[in-house]
Amino acid sequence: SVTTSSTTAANYGLYHTNGAVNYENNTVNNYAASTSTLNVAAYLNQTIGTNGLSYARNNIFAANGGGRAIFMANPNFVYSDYNMLYTTGATFGALGAVTYPNFTAWVNVTNWDYNSIAYPTAFVSNTNLTPDVANVKVWGMHGRGVQLPGNDKDFNGANRPVTFQSGVPDLGAYEFIPTSVPENLIATPATPIANGTQKFSLGSDTVSVIKWGASVPASISGKRYTGTLPTVLSAGQQAMYFYVDYDVPSGSYNYEITQNYMNPWRGFLPNETVGRLGRTNTTNNWLVGPTSTNDTITNFVKELNLNYIDKFTVLTDGTIPPVPSLDPIVLDTSNMGTRFWVGYGHNQLFSGNTQQMVLYIGGSNTPATVTVRINGTNWVRNYNIAANTIIPSDIIPKSGLFDARLMNEGWS
Repeated sequence: SVTTSSTTAANYGLYHTNGAVNYENNTVNNYAASTSTLNVAAYLNQTIGTNGLSYARNNIFAANGGGRAIFMANPNFVYSDYNMLYTTGATFGALGAVTYPNFTAWVNVTNWDYNSIAYPTAFVSNTNLTPDVANVKVWGMHGRGVQLPGNDKDFNGANRPVTFQSGVPDLGAYEFIPTSVPENLIATPATPIANGTQKFSLGSDTVSVIKWGASVPASISGKRYTGTLPTVLSAGQQAMYFYVDYDVPSGSYNYEITQNYMNPWRGFLPNETVGRLGRTNTTNNWLVGPTSTNDTITNFVKELNLNYIDKFTVLTDGTIPPVPSLDPIVLDTSNMGTRFWVGYGHNQLFSGNTQQMVLYIGGSNTPATVTVRINGTNWVRNYNIAANTIIPSDIIPKSGLFDARLMNEGWS
């Protein structure tokens, strides 16, 4: 837990130079008002691949004096995700000499921080970095981390969850329980429109998307409770550690909802594939949407043809079987088929990250539709290939959360 303020040219909250170091559950607040380009909350200067990867997870990197939230010299050698990144200034972060004005631009270029959040901090003060549990914005820090083996104690020695069932870690150095309720989600557009779509967000998070039918409420407001089990669950209902509570005028409305979730919220579900939309009815009992669908790659559940709006989560009643594997064991004896695995094998050029890899995909005597996916991520590309032609794929990612390279020798 670090706080820093200075008017010097270089002012760092956290400074890292070459070496493989893990930064987990740190709270860093740089409230210096310096206009220097080196006024940064987290300065991650890892540039040599042979030194290994450095990991930054579950941290709060805040520049509450107008500096930059984060600087990276080279994103190929730093793994950054599940953090809170925030600045009150006009420049969000920098990658070498190139600056980025906001969180979205940062993620799109670096391929990092897909599960991080850009949101104002809720400290007691700039010099007291304990969470202000009465502040509505403290929910941006609560239940937003990822479970890390061995990271089981906070700054004060309190227990920190390291398994799905035990809960979700808070961001930063402290585990805490809010006494406030969350602030309202931002609705875009602000009011429902018949046959229109509304997106509900908190900071950089998209929480829900509601597509309205012909009958819509005059108004709607919503709050998201993260790291918290849904209230009034029935015996045997297995739920994730979050729920969203919407309030609308009394009535019946036509809509469909896409509800986003995060992997660390999995809670008591045996695996993500059994998750379905959980919603409350008029008697405040939780129902499992039998016709809802679950996308475990981009992490959302969706259900159509609904009419009552209240609370939503992801749960199962324990009767939904897991989705069968898409990888049946098939022994192929040629390079013609419908499903292949390929490894991005280790190469001497990995140390400078100067190599490129593409896949050359050929159609047979009939046209083909081909999906290329990096297993365990949501990087997916689709290609239409004419008969008797060959095309190259996009360049396979070699940095960020979609890094497909096999960094170690041996079986993977």
